[in-house]
Amino acid sequence: MKKSNKKAILPVVLYVFAAIIAAYSIFTIYTSYTYISSLVTAGSIVIKDQLADVISYYVSASIPYVFYAFVVWAIGYIINKLNNLSPSVINKEDNKLDEKID
Repeated sequence: MKKSNKKAILPVVLYVFAAIIAAYSIFTIYTSYTYISSLVTAGSIVIKDQLADVISYYVSASIPYVFYAFVVWAIGYIINKLNNLSPSVINKEDNKLDEKID
């Protein structure tokens, strides 16, 4: 029998989607920076006095997308690893479970 080198499409799609989300999180960090710097140049805030608010703004704007990118990548990684399991490994695990039950 010929061994197929065909890659599963779902992990690749998830990796690409995770990369897009990560790029968007970088974009949100950049837009947060431009917004904060425009407030500083307008004199509305002083970063030294309102550091906690500035950090909170960065975190609330970008961390959710970083988390989503990581989770989507991890799901793709897990699916890829499950697809790469050989039938002999799966059968050995099933045999071990059968022996424990008996």
